[in-house]
Amino acid sequence: AVLIGAGHLGSALARYEGFESYGLKIVAAFDIDQQKWGAKLGDVPVYPLSHLQQYLEENHVNIGVIAVPAVQAQEVAEKLVACGILAIWNFAPKDLKLPPRVVVQRTDLATSFAVLSAKVKRKMAKEDLLEEDDEW
Repeated sequence: AVLIGAGHLGSALARYEGFESYGLKIVAAFDIDQQKWGAKLGDVPVYPLSHLQQYLEENHVNIGVIAVPAVQAQEVAEKLVACGILAIWNFAPKDLKLPPRVVVQRTDLATSFAVLSAKVKRKMAKEDLLEEDDEW
């Protein structure tokens, strides 16, 4: 997989070794911030986003991982699809509009927290542990 976005979230994703047991290996990261070019996120090299097309022409990659701000996500996704990417794992809080042939999985961290919070509140209420002024 290629990763677009080498910020905090992208860095954490690139460094996470647990994905490989599921068959996902992030082989390269791309970013628009030139201060990140040439760096490594663990073993994953960071390249300029402008090198994405050439990289994908030279390397067989099917999956793109998006870890950019929402305002950039659609453009990045379209660029990935134009380069032949078949599946996108989207961490940006944005619904992508892409051709039906592209498989998209959106992971929204805020929604995941909201679900967790609701489950905790329900469990605590059931056990009479929740105070009226508790916040999550």
